[in-house]
Amino acid sequence: MFTDSDSDEDHSKRSRIGFVIPTNGDLPLILETLDSIDSQSLAPARVVVVFDGLNDDIRSLVESHPVEVVIITLEEASGGPATPRNIGFDRIRDECDAVCFLDHDDILHPDFVRLATAMLEAHADASVVSFPFENWLDGTPRGALETLPASSIATTSLELSDYLGATGSVLPSFTVVRNEIAPIVRDAGTVFSADFPSNQDFESFVRILSQRPGVRCDWKAGWYRVISTSISANGGFSWECRSNACESLSKWFAGRNDRFGAGAFRRAAGTANRRSARHYWAAGERMRSLRMLVLNILRHRSVRDLVVMMSLLLGVDSKSRGMSSVDQRQGKIC
Repeated sequence: MFTDSDSDEDHSKRSRIGFVIPTNGDLPLILETLDSIDSQSLAPARVVVVFDGLNDDIRSLVESHPVEVVIITLEEASGGPATPRNIGFDRIRDECDAVCFLDHDDILHPDFVRLATAMLEAHADASVVSFPFENWLDGTPRGALETLPASSIATTSLELSDYLGATGSVLPSFTVVRNEIAPIVRDAGTVFSADFPSNQDFESFVRILSQRPGVRCDWKAGWYRVISTSISANGGFSWECRSNACESLSKWFAGRNDRFGAGAFRRAAGTANRRSARHYWAAGERMRSLRMLVLNILRHRSVRDLVVMMSLLLGVDSKSRGMSSVDQRQGKIC
């Protein structure tokens, strides 16, 4: 185990990929995540675990794990993964060329680092290298993943339009981000924005892919744990964060004199706002739903929001009746 200090260890047989793992310490599943890192056929350059709030019991378990880990503890929880991810990234950015922002309950294929390293070398201009994954429903057994094929793995360019068509299939847990792109994401050199408790990865990937395309590999790189209590499972809140992120992106594109991008994300913000309002309405939070729609009507003179509000009040809105807690994780997102 490494403390937050340098080491003289020879890293000649290691990759140039690092891992940043934020955890709130609620679950010991991080040990399985670390097990999957320990089982890599090519060792990572560095692994940092950022405790988002104090938890001495889980910390002691992480400290005793065989994986060499840099441990950082935030005394007060930040309320989302963005801050611990940024702090972890800043700690190891000089020790590696690329970083994977892994969740504390996701499990990697043993050949993830090996293949990601090869793809980074083969696609030198790619901003990110992204892999698909197998959803793992909490409480159920994990199925087997395919082995690394002997032949070459198919790759496709990952453009912004591709990402917007299926944002749920590109996640930080199974995407390797080059360190060098951090300054183009934000002037401060951070990758994620703490303004969004959810959808901070969406906002970051839009900024990255709008400036520099990535690569998508056709090989499942691990298991992504789906849990009903996650932020992304709360339809109303998740889509509200998406709306706020799109509003922010609209202003960002406008600042770059990109009228098309600014307009597209302004419209996407409205769509996400209406979807959030419908989720809240279906969940019984009707005043919150109406307040969101009224604010958007006043802010943007949105006729669509007015129509949705009236249909909800009249009980004729069929879309709200079909909302579910996992609705936002199905189909096109933006």
